Order: sequence, then structure tokens, then C-alpha cells
Amino acid sequence: RNLYVRDSNTTDSSTITVCAGSAGGPDCTGSTLPHCTLVNGRCTDTSSRVMLAAGEVFSFKSTAQGANGPALAASVELVDPALCTLPPPTSTPTPLLP
Repeated sequence: RNLYVRDSNTTDSSTITVCAGSAGGPDCTGSTLPHCTLVNGRCTDTSSRVMLAAGEVFSFKSTAQGANGPALAASVELVDPALCTLPPPTSTPTPLLP
């Protein structure tokens, strides 16, 4: 979740996608994968998610640029979904205040 991209070339309009899957070749298809298109050298996607199973990998894919393309920096936040859920309710009732 939370893809952030910065490009030193502010005229670049590449689309950056987070790809995920097996180490043999992460999948970069699907409109639900985190992705964004650069505008003025920056873009973000904080609403799309990608799921990784144990042993899977992720990578970044950029639409074509020249061989001497600008410096591109990208980050994505990895979160354990088990830590993103609310704890189950307790069985001890909360006493009412007088």
C-alpha cells in the first residue's frame, strides 16, 4: 500500500506499477495493483493494494523511457494484514457508570 514515486525529470509522464508474484516473474497486470502516473516528477497511490504470499516478491515497472533516463525513486509500504485488524471484543462486559 502507499506507493510514492519521485523522478528527477519533471517532464516525465511515465506510469509506475507495483508488480507482485513468484520470484520467476512478478505479475504486472491488473488495474487494482498500486500504480500512478508522474506529473511534475511525482505521483502517489494510497488507495490500491497488493497481496504477497510467503516467498513471493514485488518489483516496480515503469513505462518506457530512454536509455539515459532520469533518476527514479519509488517506495511502497509493506504491512502484515494480521496487524491491520481490530482485536476481537473481550468477553468481559464494561460496567455501566452510575
